[in-house]
Amino acid sequence: AYKHRCCVTGETAPQALQAAHIQEYINEESNHIQNGLLLRADLHILFDSGLISINDKYEVLVSSHLTSKYYRQFVGLKIELPAPQFMPSLAAIKWNNENVYRK
Repeated sequence: AYKHRCCVTGETAPQALQAAHIQEYINEESNHIQNGLLLRADLHILFDSGLISINDKYEVLVSSHLTSKYYRQFVGLKIELPAPQFMPSLAAIKWNNENVYRK
């Protein structure tokens, strides 16, 4: 769905890419493309830790708890989106922003 590229940075090295669940994995039903993002490994860790997220416009959010200037460069960046049938679920994004993301 993401053409083997990090949806934030465009990184293509397969060794650096990981599939991230937007809404935490519950069971096989939650394991689908619309509940996922392809992220570089460091961004996946930050996403799971609530330090980065995306909003309903598919723009990157960076928590005030993440003080690194490096990651601030991604604030407001629109992620690369897959084909319409694979678009990240807005319901999952809302869940993540209410339950994981640390504003």
